[in-house]
Amino acid sequence: MVIILEQNTVKIRLDKTKVQFPFDTVGIDIGQSLTKVAYWKDNEIVLSMSQIGSNFSEIEEFLNLNKNRLNKVNFSGGKAFILYKKYSNAFETSLINEFEANIKGLEFLYENIKNRSLPHSLVVTLGTGTSIVSNKEKIEHLGGSAMGGGFFMGLLDLIFNSAIT
Repeated sequence: MVIILEQNTVKIRLDKTKVQFPFDTVGIDIGQSLTKVAYWKDNEIVLSMSQIGSNFSEIEEFLNLNKNRLNKVNFSGGKAFILYKKYSNAFETSLINEFEANIKGLEFLYENIKNRSLPHSLVVTLGTGTSIVSNKEKIEHLGGSAMGGGFFMGLLDLIFNSAIT
């Protein structure tokens, strides 16, 4: 499996999970500022993040290089529909609600890393479509703000006087 940007990759090791992950599936969240690609490799969840914006060439290169290894691509995020539509004939594709994906991901990490259920929580995500989810039984998007990922990356750039890539 190809990694989009090695320096912006997080790996979460899961040796004791009972979940059988499909090795031929990838998740791609295409936001306004950041694009995240997640897949399973060698008992690890690999999460790669990059500032792609409207240029999808890196994602398309990733999908094209891995077309013989991938069967399913799950898309989410504000710009996901473009690539979902483009690749729906090449792969089995799904368009997933990003708020539901956030909660399912948190539940999975709690159950497989902390060995307990996700407690009742107020989940706030920061992106260029900041969201607040208040109830995991009924996922409800309470609102949002455009002051998200792009804003915070720009603010960090100003504070630390260096480009964040």
